[in-house]
Amino acid sequence: MYRVNKLYLKENVTSIYGLIYIALFGILFLLPFINNEGLINSIIVSKTFFFISGLLLVFGMLIAKFFFAEKLNVKLKTSRVDILLVLLFSFIIINKYFIQPQNGFSIRFIELMGLGFFYFFLRILPSKSYLWLSLAIMSSGILQAAYGALQLTGYFPSLNPNFNVTGSFFNPGPYAGFLAIVGNVALGTFLFKKDILIQIASDQKKQPNIKCKLINNLFQYIPIIGIITIVIILPATHSRAAWLAFLFGAVIMLSFKYGVVNRFYNWNRFKRIVIALTTFIILSTSFYGVYHFKRESADGRMLIWKITSHIIKNNPILGVGHDRFKAYYMNAQANYFNTNPESAETLVADNSYYAFNAIIQFVSENGLLGFSLAIAIVFFYLRIKTTRESTFLKPFSIGILFSVIVFGMFSYPMQILPVKAIWVFALVMLANIDKKTTSLNFFKSKDIVNNKSKWLLKISVLFIGSITIWTVNTKIDTTENGFKGWKTAMYAYNYGAYDDSIESFEKVHPILERDGNFLMNYGKVLSMSGQHIRAIEILELAKRYLNTTIIETALGNSYQALKQYEKAENAYQTAANMIPSRFYPHYLLAKLYDESGENYKAKIKAQELLQKEVKIPSPAIKEMLTEMEKMIEKYNIKKTSGL
Repeated sequence: MYRVNKLYLKENVTSIYGLIYIALFGILFLLPFINNEGLINSIIVSKTFFFISGLLLVFGMLIAKFFFAEKLNVKLKTSRVDILLVLLFSFIIINKYFIQPQNGFSIRFIELMGLGFFYFFLRILPSKSYLWLSLAIMSSGILQAAYGALQLTGYFPSLNPNFNVTGSFFNPGPYAGFLAIVGNVALGTFLFKKDILIQIASDQKKQPNIKCKLINNLFQYIPIIGIITIVIILPATHSRAAWLAFLFGAVIMLSFKYGVVNRFYNWNRFKRIVIALTTFIILSTSFYGVYHFKRESADGRMLIWKITSHIIKNNPILGVGHDRFKAYYMNAQANYFNTNPESAETLVADNSYYAFNAIIQFVSENGLLGFSLAIAIVFFYLRIKTTRESTFLKPFSIGILFSVIVFGMFSYPMQILPVKAIWVFALVMLANIDKKTTSLNFFKSKDIVNNKSKWLLKISVLFIGSITIWTVNTKIDTTENGFKGWKTAMYAYNYGAYDDSIESFEKVHPILERDGNFLMNYGKVLSMSGQHIRAIEILELAKRYLNTTIIETALGNSYQALKQYEKAENAYQTAANMIPSRFYPHYLLAKLYDESGENYKAKIKAQELLQKEVKIPSPAIKEMLTEMEKMIEKYNIKKTSGL
């Protein structure tokens, strides 16, 4: 009787632990709703800090389970794709910190590290757990769709004043991408619901009928609700990339589900040709329509891809380093327009932090070597052999993965943590059904010779794990406080309290001294307050990690204030070359020439501005043009008077 009760207790403890473990992962998939407004860029960075904190909690649970376990035997399964992912992960870290000449602070890198552990923690779960986690992903998507609908109807405000609907994201693009990818999770669950219910049937045998019906209803209706709500709200985002991503993932899953590929090869040659041509025409017409739907936006992306290709050409093997695209891109754009000043592309140029193509940006940052590893991973993922009962998980996972890839060809999913989390979920789900795996056993019972050795090992793991959690948590808390201080500094700056702003910036400067955006804001405030020597020092440092027209114009202002006219001219001219359609850098150049006594240059630049095409009329441009007219009039009077 004692043994039966002990066994019953053990099974229930294990079951409760498993439920808590899965529940924690489910909460992590609610990332889109996290937004701590006390942080700068709160919509983005809040999710990162929450994600890392959640992973630390999961890690703590794993350590606790190991410490209280009766048997210390730990079994891990690894496959070729796991090894390749470790190699790619290691390459990115080594390339960033040991090969590239500069490495700055990067939220993306923190997320990359977190996603690596997220992959490992998910990898040790059984396949059935992923089916439960898919419910959490779909629930998150349904809630986001409802949130977007309430924004459209005016019940909730948009998080971006320029758009009517953003969900919990900073603009409609990431929001639409998230919905499209969750839509594919819902579609896959709906298409393969019979297989899913068979997979979890063994867990239902000992459950009451009411509980079994509840589980069946969850997998029956949540996917349907998810598909309907997402399809309804998605058009309001006006995101072409999201629609393509959703449709591409849907085509993959539907093709596998109904054996379209096999049927295609069984048709006669004439029928195959007709179907192929029809498909090609439909796709070509669709892409043409999508291009012209928002042509200026599409042309802007094509310009970015063209200039990024120059970055790749100059750094072909190793790239420029993880998350270093923003440090190189605007300089490359300035060089391009310096040699092509009359290009019509000047009208679509802007400050860019990412390439709007995840593949191109990945190559630019990690080179052909990193890209080769990524291609090898995709190749082996597609060739994974599964067991018969898990066959359906392959098209399910591949549909989600390629949905992200297609979205990434026209947008920036690698900047969106909730999308990356689902991407990793699909990778793990696919890797976990691979038949060709190698089992690794750690801490076998025969290796633990006595009870004293077992407890020594447990205490060692507990100590190392606790130190790791404490160290990472302290670092995250420090960084989070840095972002809070940054927000305080920007709040003071926006109200013109420059001294208070500088004081706040100075407090958190040691924490964020290698963050390009932070240094840009700090340098700008210093320049505005008249501390030009310190401003130049900070802004020149910022250019190592980021460059924009804001940095260059602020630098020009400080150099001009110190009468270093040549350096000021170079900074203003760089800003003008970065975005030739902007009036402000050219206006600053004209003012510089006027102040430094270069009258001829000032007059020529003023005339250029008066003849320049106005892209978007505004009161500021009208004031600048009026001032240029007065400048020309002043020089004409001087000329006629013989001065």
